[in-house]
Amino acid sequence: MSNSTKKEDRLALAAAALVEAASLEVDSVTQKQLSINLEALKGSFETELSTLTKSVKASNEKFEDKINTVNQKLTSLCSAVEKTNTLLEAQTKLKRIELAITRTAFGSFVYYDCDNSRHQNSSVLVKTILDCFILGLGCSLPADCYLNHPCTNANKALFREETVKQVKTLIGRKPRLVDKGNGNFSIFNE
Repeated sequence: MSNSTKKEDRLALAAAALVEAASLEVDSVTQKQLSINLEALKGSFETELSTLTKSVKASNEKFEDKINTVNQKLTSLCSAVEKTNTLLEAQTKLKRIELAITRTAFGSFVYYDCDNSRHQNSSVLVKTILDCFILGLGCSLPADCYLNHPCTNANKALFREETVKQVKTLIGRKPRLVDKGNGNFSIFNE
């Protein structure tokens, strides 16, 4: 029996070795198959990732194009609103002057001419000034007019100040007075 036991032991060892070899072979085949599947999955993933990246990039470019288009339109719209506001301001100023022309008696005063000491009402002069403003022009003020007697430079300055004050009252903003030299002044709408 010892021979038989030895034989059985050897057969059992050989069978165990064959099972282990077969197991190793299966593990090797399984590993190869897993490796092949993993490489295929990796290739598929890289292809899908590349496709997805291209799609995202194209979407981003389209989105950026749309944002640029919106920004351009917004800039154009802001420019149009600015132009409209400028036009409305100009129209409002003109309407105010047109209305003021019909009300030149409001805030009027009496002034005198140095040459003949004749008194005049400022409403006629202010109407002339406003007519010039409507045309976008300035208007020369009479050089030898004064507010109170006697005809002095101080009283001439008071005449100019009262004229500016009356125009400001009528149009809602102070006109600009420009010294042309030699006692001559012009008045402009700002």
